[in-house]
Amino acid sequence: MGFFGKPSGDNFGVFGTWNHDGAYLAGMLAGKMTKTNVVGSVATIPIPEVNLLINAFNAGVHDVNPECKTLVSFIGTFFDPPKAREAGLAEINAGADILFGEHIGTADAAKERGIKAVSSLIDYTDRYPDTVFANAVWYFRPILDVAIADVKAGKPVGKVYTSYGLMKAGGSDIVYTKDVALKEAEEAMEKRRAEIKAGTFEVPPDMSEPK
Repeated sequence: MGFFGKPSGDNFGVFGTWNHDGAYLAGMLAGKMTKTNVVGSVATIPIPEVNLLINAFNAGVHDVNPECKTLVSFIGTFFDPPKAREAGLAEINAGADILFGEHIGTADAAKERGIKAVSSLIDYTDRYPDTVFANAVWYFRPILDVAIADVKAGKPVGKVYTSYGLMKAGGSDIVYTKDVALKEAEEAMEKRRAEIKAGTFEVPPDMSEPK
């Protein structure tokens, strides 16, 4: 990952999984959907790449609903679905009616309590068809294609490939179920999505630990 090392020599490149553009857009939908005016996020460990994702989601929420309260929980490990579920239930008990799960487990809490959830990295809609309505997805293919092209062209690959995973490069996106959010909310989100893809709007990368 890009945050744990730097390029070295001509043949060691790095990349980060930056799917914060999709998280921001999902936040825009969540900010307009919430009825309690509280949304929650459950994350693994507060490293820069994780913070980036949570901050982007919260930024999307606040851009359309500045008064919305955003809860954040860290479970202290990179994989523990039962622990993520418990953290999600705690946020629901604190008033959240939409949850964003940085990793798997959070949607289980949302499903159990009958609320909506946003997932990350891959599309979890089929697994949680009545719960997950949006996913901040990330695709490795654009990064891999550029790296392979560099090798074929005899170019050094000792560089940072993270930018090829951004939405404007086709490396990440939002995958969502239409007509779950209000039409006006979807239209506003799609307008911003087009701006991100065109490079006329940038989701500011904030890697500070969420409050």
